[in-house]
Amino acid sequence: MVNMYLFLFFLLVLIVILFVYSNEGVPVFLFHKTPSGFETYMKILKSARVHTYTFSEVYAIHNQGLHLQRNSCLITFDDGYSDNFYYAFPLLKRFKLKATIFINTAYIGNDPDYLTWEQIKQMHKSGLVDFELHSHRHMPVFIDDEVVRHATEADLADKNLQYLYHNNLRIGDPVFKSRSAYSEKGIVLTDAFFSSRDLSAIRYETDEETEKRIVEDISLNKSLIESNLGIEPHFFCWPWGHQSAFGKNVIKKMGIIGFVTTRKGTNPRKFDLEHIYRIEHRVYTPFKFWVTLKACQNLFIGRIYQLIS
Repeated sequence: MVNMYLFLFFLLVLIVILFVYSNEGVPVFLFHKTPSGFETYMKILKSARVHTYTFSEVYAIHNQGLHLQRNSCLITFDDGYSDNFYYAFPLLKRFKLKATIFINTAYIGNDPDYLTWEQIKQMHKSGLVDFELHSHRHMPVFIDDEVVRHATEADLADKNLQYLYHNNLRIGDPVFKSRSAYSEKGIVLTDAFFSSRDLSAIRYETDEETEKRIVEDISLNKSLIESNLGIEPHFFCWPWGHQSAFGKNVIKKMGIIGFVTTRKGTNPRKFDLEHIYRIEHRVYTPFKFWVTLKACQNLFIGRIYQLIS
């Protein structure tokens, strides 16, 4: 009988917790290219009368000390692919839902897979789509001088490796461990290394060099958005989700206050701008999308999901 009472007590506590935290969570969904089922996902949000926001609106609400509404979520896209304009944007207009695209400005108007500035301006003018920072080049750095493998012929077409080798990559060249250029101190492939491929000619960046590299890239990312859209970005989305305290401190000096991750989880209605969690499923289905939405709108369940993901 005692066990029965304990069970009922804990069940009651759980019901109260679930009720108290219901609709206190704000899931942020992450896409890259527009998925084939995107229309169905937008129908689910519209049918459930979910409130959506741009990150510009999140910034304004945060500055007023307010909370996002209950029954909310955010829609985000990374990189800035052209199909966001051709497929996602018409659906956002049709369902009157909002989204934010974190763009790599080096490829805007320069790569057919990416948006053009004219398309970006049209989307931004609608009031439904916001544009924030995702770095200019979205490139890595080598972070360790230990060779993990050697370059093959297939690597010659790898834009990241060619960038790291200053477009001078050769078959057999050493390949080192890499990470996002905005989160780590890198190693420097010196002129002496390129002349001899002698590993002893490699050195590590200083803190000052790392900061200068990050600032130059993010400044260009920021200035291109400002000059083309007339807005000031306030959020930075970590490339590949790679983040660090060092990188964050550097970027915060540039007036960026919000940092968006790829780590799964949910957010309270008043965002912790230092760590904004998002949800990306490798394979979305309408049922999985609906379940994730409802689960992560409950802040308690969403936090558990965050811990086990």
